[in-house]
Amino acid sequence: MKVTIDDRNPDGRGRGRADGRVALVSQAHPGETVVLRADKVTRGTLQGRVAKIETRDPDRLEHACAHEFHCTGCPLLAASLWDEARFKRGRVEAALAEVDPVLTTRLAAIEQPSEPFGYRHFAKQTFTHRDGRVTLGSYVAGTHSLTDNTGCPVLTPELAGLLERLSTRVEEGGLAIRDQDTVGLKHALARQAFSSGRQLLTLVQDHEDVTISRALLESVLSEEELVVGAFLLVQERGCNNLTAGELVHVGGETALTEELLGHAQSVGPLSFFQANPAAATAMFAAALEMAGEDERVVEGYSGVGALTLPLSDRFGSVVAIESSEEAAGALSRVASEQGRSIDVRQARVEDAIEDTLAQVAPQVAVMDPPRKGLGVEVASALASSESLQRVVLLSCEAKALTKDLPPFLERGWSLESCRPFDTFPRTAHVEVVSLLVRR
Repeated sequence: MKVTIDDRNPDGRGRGRADGRVALVSQAHPGETVVLRADKVTRGTLQGRVAKIETRDPDRLEHACAHEFHCTGCPLLAASLWDEARFKRGRVEAALAEVDPVLTTRLAAIEQPSEPFGYRHFAKQTFTHRDGRVTLGSYVAGTHSLTDNTGCPVLTPELAGLLERLSTRVEEGGLAIRDQDTVGLKHALARQAFSSGRQLLTLVQDHEDVTISRALLESVLSEEELVVGAFLLVQERGCNNLTAGELVHVGGETALTEELLGHAQSVGPLSFFQANPAAATAMFAAALEMAGEDERVVEGYSGVGALTLPLSDRFGSVVAIESSEEAAGALSRVASEQGRSIDVRQARVEDAIEDTLAQVAPQVAVMDPPRKGLGVEVASALASSESLQRVVLLSCEAKALTKDLPPFLERGWSLESCRPFDTFPRTAHVEVVSLLVRR
């Protein structure tokens, strides 16, 4: 059926109406008329992909992706750069206005530090059979159907090439692929260091026999020049947590050395680290500028220390809170080796923040929470601290600002600066660095 696209949904899909329902169409642009191929139909919505463009956006960007209108991972795949910037800044502006329209005056222009393609240094893809062959792909929005991601252009060319050759190896080796009736390989996780180009590869499977998978990874290690470490993640049948299970080191190195802002971090196969290091560098530089210099700083959700180490150059002491045992351990080792005054506390921020603030009495807090944001409990603890004068908040999702800002504003803090960053081009994702100051 035909749909005229009026606007964009917050997730980047084109939005219109058809058959009395809201139609959400991936990669369709406002002003276009398209023929919709429905993937999911509910009482109020039609969700799907473009079968045909009848009225075309003249500013559509030329690109090299072979999976347009099939893969839905990049809803802004063909958007012009100015259109993408306008849409993403608009998402942040809408979140601020929901709290208080006056806050929008603090919003800066969006920054686009990386190229729109070839920026992603971490891939997580799912094995499937398509057209009689093994491929790696991603789920179509709103469905349990997998589509082919071969040669994905938002990945670095080296990662895209590795995954394509991996699919061929799996097919030629006759390895079982997990489906409803069969246990076998589920996912491939591949990470590439921004500074060196070296790679780690992890295969995820739900079968206890690792003999064949181990042999496959050993061959990859010996034949792929950039792959310097390989792992198996063995999960129980039915596990839906991508990083859960028993991690088996097959061979090579156990971590990559990554470098941001002049500091090296140890990044393991399951460590959280920015997938777009170029954008992360610009975003972290903005956070450091807002943090300034002082005696004591508390950092929440520190990861392996991409911000922690630069903060230790500016503050007399740093307390870093991180829940991941792998990441906290890596940061502790680096801090010890370098003789830095960094107290790493492995704990959930929600559990540790009140005691930490009372014990340390920091002047500054730097918080980089997951997409859901700080939450009222953590935001209230920070806003109520008697010692804090500045809080730097790195929001992974614009909408999180609607819940994270009010506890500060209600307690007399002001939003001094708000800088949005396009960290994942071609997607709807936008991250925001904000400075809150006690009035």
